[in-house]
This record gives sequence, C-alpha cells and structure tokens, in this order.
Amino acid sequence: MAARVPGSLRTSRRVPQVGEVWEEIRRELTLDGVRPITPDEEALSAICRMAADTARRVAAEQSGILEQQEKEDAGEEELLYTEMKSHWKQRELTAKSWDRYVSRTSNYDILKEVKAQREEDIEASRADAKHPDAAAHRKEHFVGQVMSVERTGAEGPAGAKVTIARVPIEAAGPDPVGASTQDPEYFSTVSVTD
Repeated sequence: MAARVPGSLRTSRRVPQVGEVWEEIRRELTLDGVRPITPDEEALSAICRMAADTARRVAAEQSGILEQQEKEDAGEEELLYTEMKSHWKQRELTAKSWDRYVSRTSNYDILKEVKAQREEDIEASRADAKHPDAAAHRKEHFVGQVMSVERTGAEGPAGAKVTIARVPIEAAGPDPVGASTQDPEYFSTVSVTD
C-alpha cells in the first residue's frame, strides 16, 4: 500500500536540504583551508545547529503523520473488510432462507399440514359466532362529528362551547335481542366553559 504524502511533508523536505547546503559550505571552507572570522564561524555553527534541530523535528513530525496515515488506512481497510464480510453473511442467510422456503413449499405433506392448520384456525374463529349469546351485541356510542362551536369570549380552550353529535354503533349481524338502553354520562354532550 503506497502512502500518500501530504503537502506539508513535501515542503518540509526542503528543511534538511537547507541544512545540508550550509554543512557543505562549512566542509568546502575547511577543505580549502579557509577559516571564517569568529562572528562568521559562530553564525555558521548556529545555522548548522538550527538546521539539524529543525531537520530532527521535521523528521519526527513526518514519521508521526505517516504513522497516523497508516492507522487511518488500516482502519478504513478493516471497515471495508467488515462490510464485505457482512455482505457475504447476508447473502448466505438469504440463500438459506430461500432453501428453507423451497423445501417447505415443495413438500406436499408439509403443504397439507399447513392447509389443515389454516382451516382449523378459520373454524376456531367461526366458533365464536356460533355461541348463543354472540348475536346479542350491545349498542355502543361513538363520539362523532362536531355539530357547533360557540365562542364565549374567554382565552384558549376555555373560551369555546362545543356541541358533539353521538352516533350509535351496532355490531353486524341480526338485530340485538335485548340491546342495552344505557346512556353513559361520559357520552353526553360536552361544553367547555370557565
């Protein structure tokens, strides 16, 4: 895997080169037998020291950046591998599910059992209708539509008088034998006032 080189790493490669240039100047002066005057010698030594220190710091920073980049690349690769693994696992589960469906629907004996179970369930739900008291369903009231709204002048919900229509709901089937004439107070017309 080739590591990407961020822009800061490309520009920081010049720092060691600058130090190498000053070191080369010092070597050439020594080879030529030229001794710079004391202030120049001190300046040249200071420049070489600073260039070497800067080169070490830059190298340490570069290695840290490269390590971080390698960790990020490894994390991305691991995430990709996990996604691929999950995808293949899902494909395997889908294939197994399809195989179970085919085996379940292709076996005539299993199909007969499922059909018999469905018919039993249907008959069990119809058995409630054969019960003698099942025909006598009581009438229930359903709070229906709003008939009128009057403003009383107060703020908010307390300032409205609402009239609601009640609609009786009866169960489907034959007429009730002894329907309840109970009119619960809960379903009476409601008005909201102060």
